[in-house]
Amino acid sequence: MNATAERPATNVSTPTTLARASRRSLRIFLLEVRNELLKLARMPAFALPAIGFPWMFFVLFGLLLPTPRVGSNGMAGYLVATYGVFGMLGIALFTLGAGYATERGQGWTTARRALPSSHGLHLAARLVVAALLGLIVAVGLAILAATFGGVRMPTASWALVLLVVATSTLPFGAIGLLLGQVLGPNSAPGVINAIYLPMSFLSGLWIPIVILPEFLQAIAPVWPSYHAAQLALRAAGAPVQSDAMTSILALAAITVVAFALANVAARRVAAQTWG
Repeated sequence: MNATAERPATNVSTPTTLARASRRSLRIFLLEVRNELLKLARMPAFALPAIGFPWMFFVLFGLLLPTPRVGSNGMAGYLVATYGVFGMLGIALFTLGAGYATERGQGWTTARRALPSSHGLHLAARLVVAALLGLIVAVGLAILAATFGGVRMPTASWALVLLVVATSTLPFGAIGLLLGQVLGPNSAPGVINAIYLPMSFLSGLWIPIVILPEFLQAIAPVWPSYHAAQLALRAAGAPVQSDAMTSILALAAITVVAFALANVAARRVAAQTWG
């Protein structure tokens, strides 16, 4: 009898090996998150403005300057939703856009191929860290609005606003990753700023969109930030111009398309380096 014919296969996945692989992936993912947090802690020049600017703008435009009445909670109630989206948009675009382009230009993405991790785990960790920073922005806005702006909402509404802000990191992060793949390390910050600031204004993140000229209101739905803002405003009980399902489907489509294009771009620039 051929002994080798009866030898059990060693490459068959078993519950034990799958569990071991899952624990290993989880450990690597947590290390990736830890490293991203350490990187941000060592670069306060990015983290502090990214968190503090939405708070500063909220104090100026939502609390100090005279503003028109918008909804039951006034301008403060409007801006607590839209500035949360504004903060997440900036964090996602710059951490996964300009930051990724810089790392790619410096050769870090090539060096990472030798690490016992994967591109997917690294990307997921960056998205989680971006979501955490966005939530810090949103929680700070909520405290300012409730304490000094007189904004009153049910607990479920506050939680839903935070949920919208956190989940918006997916479409914004996908767009940031796409930009980080196609832009050079020197041009990325300028190009992203040229996209980020007009998109924020034209989406109604800074001022109520009904104040904008009608032709700008008509094209507002092309911006992903508009749909995220509409969902956040709906959660806060402020006036909206789009139904929830339309905004959810639009953001889902943008996320899928942007991640797919980023994957294609990543394959094309895998061997590209920058001086």
